[in-house]
Amino acid sequence: MLKLNDIQPAPGARKDKHRVGRGNGSGSGCTAGYGNNGASARSGDHYKPYFEGGQTPLSRRIPKRGFSNYNMVKFQIVNIGEIARKAAGAKEIDAAWLYDQKLIRSKNELVKVLGDGELSQALTIKADAFSAPAKEKIEKAKGKAEETGNAPAKAPAKSKAPEKAKPAEKPKSTEKPKTAEKAKTPEKAIAPEKAKTPEKAKGKAEDPARA
Repeated sequence: MLKLNDIQPAPGARKDKHRVGRGNGSGSGCTAGYGNNGASARSGDHYKPYFEGGQTPLSRRIPKRGFSNYNMVKFQIVNIGEIARKAAGAKEIDAAWLYDQKLIRSKNELVKVLGDGELSQALTIKADAFSAPAKEKIEKAKGKAEETGNAPAKAPAKSKAPEKAKPAEKPKSTEKPKTAEKAKTPEKAIAPEKAKTPEKAKGKAEDPARA
């Protein structure tokens, strides 16, 4: 009878840990497998996968173009011609039928039918989206194109805000506006001329006593 204390791992399943730094005879003595000097021989060494020793890494050297549109809706594409080749005897086409015929990779992802090829059989095709030529060819063959409604609806186009009405402009008159005349400053009153004083006699007047 097997007991818990008799259970042992299979031989070779558990190995002893390799002890490093226990002498050169073990093959992992001295530097313990870390090599001589350098950052990788020290503790805390961790280089990221893209690190190239300090030079500009490849991820930054190559040019970047475009962008990822996270709002893009991805469809599995099926053409009318592919359905027509495998639709012998079928009347209704849906995602499960397309998956069984290996025309799509998943039943849970969105499916869009495109109009490449010709269709002569009347089929009812159920898909998440149809292109305009595909829908036209299906209806021309007296079939039906039914949308399942799983595809997200397109956002309505933004309507432009109505422009504000501009105020009516006043008619411009051809006459030039009259400039206000400057008030004339009163002329300064001319001061009366002063009476001329008699000119002093030239030379000294003769003394009457000497005469």
